[in-house]
Amino acid sequence: MNLLKAVASVGLIAFSAMAYSSDIQSGSDFGFTPDEYANRFNGHMEQLGIPFSLDPSISDEKVDGQAVFGSVFLDTVSILGTADPDSRLVNHLVMSGTGDGTDESGEFIIVMFNIAIASLDPGELTDESIVLLLGLVDDMKSSPDSTASIVFEGASISASSSPYTGVMLTVSPAE
Repeated sequence: MNLLKAVASVGLIAFSAMAYSSDIQSGSDFGFTPDEYANRFNGHMEQLGIPFSLDPSISDEKVDGQAVFGSVFLDTVSILGTADPDSRLVNHLVMSGTGDGTDESGEFIIVMFNIAIASLDPGELTDESIVLLLGLVDDMKSSPDSTASIVFEGASISASSSPYTGVMLTVSPAE
């Protein structure tokens, strides 16, 4: 069942990338490549002792004109990034988490989402991104049918929840 949810999540992430494609294509980028982002992401994973890594390889297939890279972790958390096909600079990230109802699966999702946010900056892993993320989660809990959003250090970060897909985190450059 978790594999089915992961496949559905990746499909939803691809759909999300297409839905935001006009914003992505006309908008700015983060100023780093998938390789640079993956190096930061994987460095944080290693620092925390998590034995997975983000694959920065850009897929041969484009999603609505965008270069795409991503990975699925434990069939419960997935990340998809898009990059401008010409410059190869990342312009959008989407993470999806489908827990199994246990505290451990929820904690894993929070840790992975925290790493995704922290990896936007080339600095060390700090408590700042986890505080931001937990604030978004609290905002979602108070209004489960809404999206919680914040602008943080040049990034627009949104979180939403659905009983069908789990929790979704989207990150794009703030205009």
